[in-house]
Amino acid sequence: MHLPIYVLHLHLSTINYLTDGTSKPYYKNMSYTLIHQFNTQHAHFEFTGNFNSKTVTWDTNFFTLEGFLTKKNSKDTNLKQFIDITPVRTGVMKLTVVLKINEVNNPSIQKMMIMIKQYKELSLGRHEYG
Repeated sequence: MHLPIYVLHLHLSTINYLTDGTSKPYYKNMSYTLIHQFNTQHAHFEFTGNFNSKTVTWDTNFFTLEGFLTKKNSKDTNLKQFIDITPVRTGVMKLTVVLKINEVNNPSIQKMMIMIKQYKELSLGRHEYG
């Protein structure tokens, strides 16, 4: 199923997913530009963040694990969650994130952005988890 959604700018004034009583920070004014929501398994969007102490635009493809396997026409049952970072040009990084989640939607996008913003030592390349 192909769901055309034109460039849409979403903005949340306060994200408080991390309100578990710890000193984890709130992320206010988090926003992203949705370029295309392919289906509930894959979204392409951009957001700003830091990489190696510099502000960059993250050109992001965010997949569920199932959605990534479908897109790649793969039946690899051993594929792990991963992030992959590659430079595009000055100030722009390509970010591919594949997670074992049920669907890519606004809450999962917000949580993924928090995850990327909290990483202390992001590096180029593919990094598998779990």
